[in-house]
Amino acid sequence: MDLRERIYSVLIVCSNESYRLSLRSLLSSSEYGPVDAESSLSNARRILLEKDYDIVIVDHPDALGDAIGFACDESDGNSTILVLVPASEYDDSFSRLMENGVFAVSKPLSRTSFLRCMDMMRTVRIRLGRAERITESLEEKMAELRAVSRAKLLLMEKTGLGEEAAHRHLEKLAMNNGLSKIEVARLVIDKFGRKNF
Repeated sequence: MDLRERIYSVLIVCSNESYRLSLRSLLSSSEYGPVDAESSLSNARRILLEKDYDIVIVDHPDALGDAIGFACDESDGNSTILVLVPASEYDDSFSRLMENGVFAVSKPLSRTSFLRCMDMMRTVRIRLGRAERITESLEEKMAELRAVSRAKLLLMEKTGLGEEAAHRHLEKLAMNNGLSKIEVARLVIDKFGRKNF
């Protein structure tokens, strides 16, 4: 999918209402949506427990330490996070944010600079999405390997087959019944020892 075709969900966490509205107005509905806004860091935490956003923008200059803590805590989630930091605080804040994979940009920020930052955030989301899909695929393969191994062990234990014979037996059951190996493995586990799995 082309970068320009995808719509990115955004949560703006900003203590200043007029700045929050300004940020929101810069985000085109053809590229971003929904764009939700919250003034409180604690409310934003609750929102992020219930809903995933592609991008989270944080601007709390009066409580910068809390904002940085919030961003670092939330960096373990699936969102790409951008913290807007007053220029005078940028050097002190950057290393902590960077260590946690959080983007920082100093403000004041021009409209063009902000939109370029958002372009970078979208690019990062695409890369993270690819990594997430690879991780999911690997997790599925690992689950399949665990199930097949467990089924082989149960066949060996319950029927006296050797490892190779148990493996061939699973493959033959899968082929003869038009099932995948994991489906056959689950059937064997159900039959011989679900409570031990």
